[in-house]
Amino acid sequence: MNQQQWNNGLNNLDIGIIEEYVTQRSAQEKKSKSRAIILRVSAIAACLAIVISAIATYSWVPSWHNTLYTAEDIATMLGASNVYDSLTSTYTKVTVSDPKYLNIAPLSDQKYLPLYRSSMKGHELDEGELMEYFNRIQGSLSEALDADFPQYKLTTNSAGSSRAYLTLSGANGTNPVSFGQDYTYEYTVIHEPYASRMDGEPIAIDPARNDDEIIASMVPVKERLCEIFGCDFQGAKVNRWSGSITVTFFKSVSTGPSTQSRYTFGIPTAKYYEYVELSFQCDSSDTGLLYCSYIRCYTLRDKAQATDEVYAYAPRISLREAESLLYKGYVLTGPVCNICMSMQEDIDFHGYDHVNMIYIYGSDPNGDTEIAIPFYVFYKQIGTDKRGNLVYAQTSVPAIQISGYKEYFQEQSAKHQHNRPGIWGDIKNFWEEICQLFDQ
Repeated sequence: MNQQQWNNGLNNLDIGIIEEYVTQRSAQEKKSKSRAIILRVSAIAACLAIVISAIATYSWVPSWHNTLYTAEDIATMLGASNVYDSLTSTYTKVTVSDPKYLNIAPLSDQKYLPLYRSSMKGHELDEGELMEYFNRIQGSLSEALDADFPQYKLTTNSAGSSRAYLTLSGANGTNPVSFGQDYTYEYTVIHEPYASRMDGEPIAIDPARNDDEIIASMVPVKERLCEIFGCDFQGAKVNRWSGSITVTFFKSVSTGPSTQSRYTFGIPTAKYYEYVELSFQCDSSDTGLLYCSYIRCYTLRDKAQATDEVYAYAPRISLREAESLLYKGYVLTGPVCNICMSMQEDIDFHGYDHVNMIYIYGSDPNGDTEIAIPFYVFYKQIGTDKRGNLVYAQTSVPAIQISGYKEYFQEQSAKHQHNRPGIWGDIKNFWEEICQLFDQ
């Protein structure tokens, strides 16, 4: 086709068809541009929604007023003290051979949870009673430990209006085995080197074994101690901490949330009154065994009574509310110093593995008695140890309405500012300040 033929063809085209095509093409382009604008606006709106949701999720923290306790009260109950500049840590490490040993139970759905106060009905200190206790057990205990006890002397210690002690201590200033008495208990504490052997046999456990196997291996030791002290401990529990294991045999009681086997409103508790505890901390590199480093035996004095009674009910908070406190870092565990807190590795508890509800005992911040408060306890697996045991970060949030979270944790944050090293500490501090702005 030459140029003349091409021009003739163009001259013969139907103008109406061309105008219709141009009109449709223009409409399609406008529609396409409009759709692109809508998509962009929708994407921006979705992003804003995600950002706003994230901010709201992070910054939303439930608050309550006119509560029985404040966050500072609970921290004091757990052992944190302004006097010693100690604070509540963010988490503790727990090691178990199997998750079942975390004793996870169904969460309570009760609207109000009972709070318990320990009722310890004892009587005055009695030197004659303590000496009778000592004379009754020292012969068989000396034989079992293959130890000649030094000459003991009686001392009196007072630690306030609610606590006083009579103690038999070694006259030469050492007391690898001590005997004592307070208003409620008679007790014996055995330290190294005597705690590591009984009747000529080492007291040792293999930490790679599961809890049931460890308890079974310690039954002969428990029976020998029960024979010496004239007691009968049928309950048993293993606690695994970082670098140590404790095996506790205890006597169940029938009142309150005072035993491992008893449940109150579906909540397992962690309290027992009469018990023998063996602590294993000495790791032998050749055998991999842990050897016993101390033994403690507590028994109630004659006519002494220890019970728990409900003194109040408090509104339970929901798991979602507890999670919001958890993710904010408003958690309350045991006491720790400033430096130890700053050295803790940050753990993100989002996607935690387990949650439990358990009573935790501590000193009443408003009095001299011991109280039990229910907590949500969260577990996040953070690894395994060299023996293949599971290592969890454990932290807790009160399961009842508590006021003053924001004030208490802002004070804690301020106390830890100077302990964060380097640029990463500055970045973390800056981020916390931004988050506090959202809170306001």
